[in-house]
Amino acid sequence: MWNKILILAISRKPPYRCVAGVEVLHDGSFGGWIRPVDSNFQDAIRKQTLDGDQNRNPVKKLGVYNIEFTTSVPWKYQVENKEITGSKWTHTGNVDVRELEKISTIDALPWVNGYSSHNGINDQVPEKYFNQTSASLALIFTQNLEVMVSNEYNRKSLRGIFSHAGTDYKFKITCPEFEELFNEEGSFPIGPTFLTLSLGEPYKGNSYKLVAGVFPRAE
Repeated sequence: MWNKILILAISRKPPYRCVAGVEVLHDGSFGGWIRPVDSNFQDAIRKQTLDGDQNRNPVKKLGVYNIEFTTSVPWKYQVENKEITGSKWTHTGNVDVRELEKISTIDALPWVNGYSSHNGINDQVPEKYFNQTSASLALIFTQNLEVMVSNEYNRKSLRGIFSHAGTDYKFKITCPEFEELFNEEGSFPIGPTFLTLSLGEPYKGNSYKLVAGVFPRAE
């Protein structure tokens, strides 16, 4: 089974990558979320898979790709997971960042609030809420993204500070391409931005809300 996917996240899941996007339907409209996974590699995607499409070009965000899947493999709240085959991903086009307005939601995020990590704000989902969580991906638009770069556990860490649907958030950013733009610690205003948000796998009794894709919108 082949699905045409608009890639909206290529994020870190060491030593691999987590990829996610929305389906592009036959009429060009956008459908639901899909997270391509490979059960041979911890339900993630190898960097080798992303290094080259059918033309040996690297897979990129905002690109549209035909991807072959075997079956849906939902895992707890990560209901969007679909198992890939070994076929090459076929690049069929690109989407302008302004088109993301058709996909982004103004609704409240589908995750409980009120739980925060030491360095985050409303970024945790305790295990007791996993069964009440029906999705793990969302795309939002925020007018005033701020990025805080600091040292966490002897590693460079980026966190996105933003508000959505009346709630303040501070999530860890896991997009390698965006991380490479920052070489100094500090706080950096980014402004109007589309964000792909993801609920990661559990760690010590909590799952963490992450910024998996960052798409600044030029005014």
